[in-house]
Amino acid sequence: MRSLNRYILRLVLINLSLLASTCSFAQTDWSGSVDLKAISYTNPVSSIVNDQLYQADIKLGAVRQFQNMSFTGKMEYVGDPSNKSIEEQSYFDLPEFNFKGRLQSILLKVGTDIYTWGVTDGFNPLDLVNTRNYFDPFHSKKMGTPSVSLNYAEGWFEADLIYIPWARPSMLPGVNSRWLPRQIYYSYGATGPGVELLLPNQVTYSYLPRGSFGQPLQNNAAVRLQAHLDTFELALYGYSGVASVPIIIPNVNINLTNWYPNLIVGQVTSGIQLKLQDYSQQVGGASITKTIGSWQLKAAGSWTQADSQASAYQNWS
Repeated sequence: MRSLNRYILRLVLINLSLLASTCSFAQTDWSGSVDLKAISYTNPVSSIVNDQLYQADIKLGAVRQFQNMSFTGKMEYVGDPSNKSIEEQSYFDLPEFNFKGRLQSILLKVGTDIYTWGVTDGFNPLDLVNTRNYFDPFHSKKMGTPSVSLNYAEGWFEADLIYIPWARPSMLPGVNSRWLPRQIYYSYGATGPGVELLLPNQVTYSYLPRGSFGQPLQNNAAVRLQAHLDTFELALYGYSGVASVPIIIPNVNINLTNWYPNLIVGQVTSGIQLKLQDYSQQVGGASITKTIGSWQLKAAGSWTQADSQASAYQNWS
């Protein structure tokens, strides 16, 4: 989903970060931070969306070390009580809340975790394991995923296996978010012509009950195989599980204004209902890192295919 408001400048007026001193006792390390932000948007869009946000981001963490095991507990709470979208006023997550145990070359981890796969910066086509919070699509957050992971490393070879018994669905912007389209909305047709919707200034949104094609949240899995050589690293990836961004199907009432062979143009006459449909996808990919003197070459690529039930809405890429 794209919005014409995506180029609005975001000004951070206050960015105050208070980092609690890290202390260690009884083999437990504690940490904490508070980040206070006041955000102002330079281009007002509508009276029903936010022009200012006031957020408090609180993070707490503890790491306890045992003999061959350790416990990591990290929590995050974001409060934004003045947000006009109720869904975005309060957000809580356990990004890392897990037990780890090591036996020689094998590391076993059980609990919630954040995974970062792939080698490229910015757009990373292989970083697919965690679903995300998209309240701000340009600064999305990975959400901790409940999983069992196994890492094996011996010499030049390393392998990772991840099993996610029940994945978390991604969180999209709230109904009064400025990131939902507020002017002209254009969508490519899944099986027919494209659609251009002319939206009123005070257009309202609501979400219908969330659905899915099949059972994409159950039994997700991922694998990574790596070769670490002197100046050369190669990795192969595989993932089968829920797509981070669901299919979004708008339900609207329109007055037809124009009809072209490949485009339908209509004026929206009511609020817009959004139907979210989660779906499974299969991903295969590879990455390469080559060190040449003081330079480093990185490349990554992936092939993604939606399950057959969702293929009419989401093509391969």
